[in-house]
Amino acid sequence: MIIQKIPRSDIMDTYIKATIDVRKNIIFKKCNNYKLMKIAANLFERIYKLGEQCRDVNEFENKFLESYLSEKYKYLFEKVEGDLE
Repeated sequence: MIIQKIPRSDIMDTYIKATIDVRKNIIFKKCNNYKLMKIAANLFERIYKLGEQCRDVNEFENKFLESYLSEKYKYLFEKVEGDLE
């Protein structure tokens, strides 16, 4: 029986991408402001690039929380929540 090696990017796509997509959906489902949506799209491109460098979800979460991206995400989330009020 031959066991094929699974490329790391396939593993990343399963768990890390799902984690990122949940965050992305929270923003895009609530956002009605075009300017904020452009900022969010740019932010999530950078978050995906960070995810590609990580081996698992725990590593991704740690790197995300330590990076400036988490502050930008928090700011964006608060702006979107503020637009709803």
